[in-house]
Amino acid sequence: MLPLNPNVEPTQKSEKAIDARHSVQLSSERDACDFFDRIKQKLLHVNQWSDYAEDLSATFELLSHEGMTVGRAARLGDYLRIDIPGPNGRGGGEWVMIEDMQLRSSPHSESFSFRVRPVSNPLRVSVAIVHFYAQEATSTFEVSRSKQNVSVAIYDRNTIPNTDPGRAADEIPNRTIGIPSVVSFSRIQWHKLAKGLLRSATLFKFLISLPF
Repeated sequence: MLPLNPNVEPTQKSEKAIDARHSVQLSSERDACDFFDRIKQKLLHVNQWSDYAEDLSATFELLSHEGMTVGRAARLGDYLRIDIPGPNGRGGGEWVMIEDMQLRSSPHSESFSFRVRPVSNPLRVSVAIVHFYAQEATSTFEVSRSKQNVSVAIYDRNTIPNTDPGRAADEIPNRTIGIPSVVSFSRIQWHKLAKGLLRSATLFKFLISLPF
């Protein structure tokens, strides 16, 4: 398991953890700083994630705290709706809320991250969590720089299955999927997204060689 900054992500307590991390080495620290800023902006523009990542099955939509679809950069308190195509997905999507954002910097390193947690559908009256995972689960999206190295990482923690009996019929995922399948699907999606965010920074395509 990859080491985590304790200020970024809560300790793994139960069920499976997912770590998806990919890095590139830039030709200079100045280029790495520019690359970090570019990736940070791409990470915040959630609606474009499926454009950045090749063959990403899930689609992501950013909504304001009032539940309105927005095209801006993500903010604390915003919602993300995740739609999974095919028979295993549901029309209403999986819902999470951005509960934490952190930006840290030092002379030769910096990082930006935001953490999401499963929530109820803000467009409905029901308070039942609408996600494959229970409310204890979190996903943290992070871009970091250490000198000339820039990394994108996504961490899932406490992937407890959602067994809330209060969900409406169309908010209950296909029970034949199983949490192991969901965890496997999430791991594949997060690796694709982390790689895609790095690849999408085409301004520096002649300065770096991606190791994947």
